Amino acid sequence: TQHQHPGAERAIADCVEMVMKRILERVGEPEAIVLTGSFGRAEGGVTQDEAGLYYPVNDIDFIVVDRRNLRNELLRLSEELAREIGSDYIDIGYSDGRWQDLSLTIFNYDLKHGSRVIYGDTTILDRIPAYCEAEIPVFESVNLLLNRTAGVLTGLRGDYLNGHVLSLDEGRYLTNQIVKAYVAIGDYYLVSWQGYDSSYRNRKERFSWLAGGADIPLDLIDHVVKAYEHKLHPDYSCQWNSVQAVRELTDFLIPVLLKAIHKLVGHNSADLPSAMDAFLTTMSANPGWVNEDNNYCTQNPVLGPDIIGLPASNLSFRFVLYSVLPLLLAAGVDRDEANLLIDTIIKKLSNCYRAPKLRSSYIEDWERLRSDVIRWWFALS
Repeated sequence: TQHQHPGAERAIADCVEMVMKRILERVGEPEAIVLTGSFGRAEGGVTQDEAGLYYPVNDIDFIVVDRRNLRNELLRLSEELAREIGSDYIDIGYSDGRWQDLSLTIFNYDLKHGSRVIYGDTTILDRIPAYCEAEIPVFESVNLLLNRTAGVLTGLRGDYLNGHVLSLDEGRYLTNQIVKAYVAIGDYYLVSWQGYDSSYRNRKERFSWLAGGADIPLDLIDHVVKAYEHKLHPDYSCQWNSVQAVRELTDFLIPVLLKAIHKLVGHNSADLPSAMDAFLTTMSANPGWVNEDNNYCTQNPVLGPDIIGLPASNLSFRFVLYSVLPLLLAAGVDRDEANLLIDTIIKKLSNCYRAPKLRSSYIEDWERLRSDVIRWWFALS
């Protein structure tokens, strides 16, 4: 962590040691255990509870590398640890370590440059190609922005739109999702400027240097810098825990998303719905991949029961889902446009989704769609 108190570092180190011990007890000696994510690069967020105990704000991410297929066993272990600890911040992934031909994604870049081996073969990360940040494709920025949009939707509920007062935990969760979205905005610009880095500290520094000359609104610059800082030193006094904070974020997020999609598809769109149509068409351009992925979706135990037949136009169900995320967020924060946006979402989903009977109320309609879409997004994540 970057926390100044040694107790915070000890708390995370003890947790990492405990998980590593449990992994070894469960599966024996793997080729390696990699600590990745923010704690892997010594930038994990830590906060303190009322009893003075330190606990992680971010997930603690492990990857167990072995030629044996340990995926199911490690998933069960993750679930057991979550029940024992009473939290879901332990994420134990699996890889066979065949990393020589990994494509350049932000995740793979961060795995290569922002992780540490805590057990086993200390050279195992050398198998990953030596990526250059200047070559990160624009799709990675679009994908990140859409996933962070989904994250905000996991923290924004229909009853919040009706004036529900958020509890401390609800407010902190929503704050974390808003922070991730502002970080994604900063990361979009850094990828565009060929200056991405796995470190929050370096990203914060580079964005601060470059943003002033890039015609970015000053209040957006301020929010992005604060978001990077929050990832290093969580501060829940920032007041990003309300529907109004989501509205402000959305006013910044949608224009940035439109810029990113313009770069991806090669032309400007008149509005958000047409931009998402262009995104969907572009991402469905490979019929073989679409057919294979749609078959995967129909066999998914969460998605399968809800899918009534994939689009005849060979559109990707995965990217149909992604294409409605920003429309759903916009509908949640703009009552004037909500009904039109909800109709647009239903139309997009109509070929593969048993649409609910709507018009009970704006908020109930929106929440029904939000809960289904987010449940599907989790199933595909």
